[in-house]
Amino acid sequence: MAQIKELYMVESELRKRLADKEMDGAAFQSGRKKRNLPILNEFHDRLEKEQRQVLFSSKLGEAAAYTLNQWLKLIRYLKNAKLAPDNNVCERYIRPFVAGRKNWGACPVPHPGRKVPASYIYL
Repeated sequence: MAQIKELYMVESELRKRLADKEMDGAAFQSGRKKRNLPILNEFHDRLEKEQRQVLFSSKLGEAAAYTLNQWLKLIRYLKNAKLAPDNNVCERYIRPFVAGRKNWGACPVPHPGRKVPASYIYL
């Protein structure tokens, strides 16, 4: 968790400097790669070590295997300054629809799962 926290601290610091015009996009991207790649490499090595020490069928073994299998996707954000290390922005945009979907069952119309979402088109 400390490594993940460190990644986000670096990201926050660099994004603030980018927003304050202290650096341009290229400097942001190179700074992100320079500072985060060693942290990510250390995390990768730790995952490989953990994977060798735990049962593959355990939750920790499954998590390590999944993360290592998705590694290239995980580090893709280092190559593009427009990408974030997570999908929080996307999650934030779809949250109202997901929360609304849970409430559609309480609608007093037949088959609310089909009719109510269609009403979002008009909003």
